[in-house]
Amino acid sequence: MKITKRILSLILALSVILGTLAFTVSCGDVQIVIGGGSSVQPDSSTSGDSGKGDSDLPIFIENGNQETDYSELKPVSRGILSTVRIVAHFERYIGYGQTSLSKFKKESSGVIYQLNRETGDAYIITNFHAVYHKDAISTNRISPNIDVYLYGQEDEAYAISATYVGGSLTSEIAVLKVCASEVLKHSHALAAGVADSNAISIMDEVFAVGNPEGLGLSVTGGNISVEHDELSVLAADGKTTLKLRVIRTTAPINEGNSGGGLYNAEGELCGIVVAKKTGDDIDNIAYAIPSNLATLIADILIENYTGSVTVGFNKYQLGVTMESAAMTVKVNEYGELVCEELVSISEIKEGSVLSGKAELGDIITSISINGTSYSVTRIHNVVEAMLKARLGSTVSLTLLRGDKTVTVNVTVSESMSTLVV
Repeated sequence: MKITKRILSLILALSVILGTLAFTVSCGDVQIVIGGGSSVQPDSSTSGDSGKGDSDLPIFIENGNQETDYSELKPVSRGILSTVRIVAHFERYIGYGQTSLSKFKKESSGVIYQLNRETGDAYIITNFHAVYHKDAISTNRISPNIDVYLYGQEDEAYAISATYVGGSLTSEIAVLKVCASEVLKHSHALAAGVADSNAISIMDEVFAVGNPEGLGLSVTGGNISVEHDELSVLAADGKTTLKLRVIRTTAPINEGNSGGGLYNAEGELCGIVVAKKTGDDIDNIAYAIPSNLATLIADILIENYTGSVTVGFNKYQLGVTMESAAMTVKVNEYGELVCEELVSISEIKEGSVLSGKAELGDIITSISINGTSYSVTRIHNVVEAMLKARLGSTVSLTLLRGDKTVTVNVTVSESMSTLVV
């Protein structure tokens, strides 16, 4: 009986695979694609050998907790073991009068940010649009039923249940949590090593790991084409225009790669894949949120998790507007080109913490958070540093005012808090 059952499942799987070979390519104007992973599909329950909870596959073949020298891993292997396939399940009303309830799912990718293999716990970074759908009937339109899968264990028997921790529509970052997973305990999954995304340079080799078209985890390679770019795109709610700071890459990206990792040649995370540009005359223009920005937002979401489904997070701001007073290109010690700018204060909000302390035209040369100093050569250096500030933190700015250097100190207070939705 089991043999017959297995044969039938293989025949069914083969028919599905063959069926995917026939498809239609539609061509049109240039578009930025940011929508949720692979195409949205109706949910269908499975049965037989491939069915979740009804599989005769062995749950664990090898114990991942055995002594393993992960330092010997190739960079691409490290990236693959740090990336997960995500399947988010939703419900929505359809039909005349919106009275019929329909189940559907969409597939995307995520990156393991923190991992305790001994307890089977993990935090996973992904895109907000990977777990959100504007027509969903769940709380805040977030998927209430999310499964993640590790590389090489993408059968439903190995599905790992994940919980939404928090996220932001406008930052396009969300965090998921996995607790006490036996699959994780017995796996070789790894938390991603995180690179300094401010240190990347044009033509650096990178590779992307994700779940293109929901076909399972796979790898594509390319280069950094622009290390600092700005992307204007419609958000997942279909009405909000986002302005994202991104890295541009030539690594081939497809729907389903959303939320997956962009890794450098050492296998370290340098970005979270978020979008691509499409069109008849467009080749290999894709975008990733820099790892520095993504992980700083993830840290805030994890710290503020209350167990309820929420959208948005609070960050602290100085109450100033900054602009580039001058821009230049330098050559670093490795022969790489580095873009720099003079970051000038162009507006000071009345009543803000810098009112009466900073002056219009001041050049910010460095910012310190609780004694740790960060050089300011781009506007985003200040933005990233302030994401490290917490209530009560001491923030110090070194300002160039004419031919004088001025230090301004402020203590982070509730009045500096701003909600990022």
